[in-house]
Amino acid sequence: MYLLDKISSSKIDFTEEKHIAYILEKLVGDFMHPFYQDHSKVRAGTLTDTEQNMNQNKISIECIYRDIFLWCVLTYRLDMAKIFLSQMTTRICSALIASKILKAFIVYAPDQAAREELNKKADEFQTYAIDFVHCAYENDKHLACELVMRQIDVYGGVTCLQMAFVADNKRFLYEDTCHALLTNIWYDKVDPVQEQNKLILNLFTLGISQFFISMYERYYYNNYSKLKHKQQVFFLNSNSILH
Repeated sequence: MYLLDKISSSKIDFTEEKHIAYILEKLVGDFMHPFYQDHSKVRAGTLTDTEQNMNQNKISIECIYRDIFLWCVLTYRLDMAKIFLSQMTTRICSALIASKILKAFIVYAPDQAAREELNKKADEFQTYAIDFVHCAYENDKHLACELVMRQIDVYGGVTCLQMAFVADNKRFLYEDTCHALLTNIWYDKVDPVQEQNKLILNLFTLGISQFFISMYERYYYNNYSKLKHKQQVFFLNSNSILH
């Protein structure tokens, strides 16, 4: 708690939302919007009443875990924070935020030993985030990229990729998921490997294969939006890693 006392001259009260918002703005950044608001409006237009109620219940539980997790990190109860982290569905972003908070504490550390300890603990949470996203990437590469770039409502709309950049988590950014995502962004959402394979195939078939490739892509993209919506609804109602 002595590190929190150095952030603000006034006494920190965790029962005041404005105090928590101030602390997070100082330690994480002002790009994180206030997240003490109703999140049920985000997907209200795409879900039925039953699905909305289930989704709202899950979000409420996740917000409780989020608040306790942040309290544990801010008060340096890291072993307890790891327990709640394992129960969260937004565990990738949560681990990255914990890493960022601990790195921000380094500025207020009294000596070199404390700075090294904080950096070590921040690296541990980065490792947890890497393990989580690696498991997601092994399961489904496309959905893993979506997890990294998806805005997370319970944390004010931030993304995992954004938190990794802000926290300077280079090892996380070196992961295959981030590489694939950044490569696709660089090529304007076009997979360079897939385009290279198409080019080689067209050279061998004198362009005839492109006709069949175009037919397949047209059929695939017409059905992709429907499949994507079903997957989003499924993952919202599951207990797997969402973010």
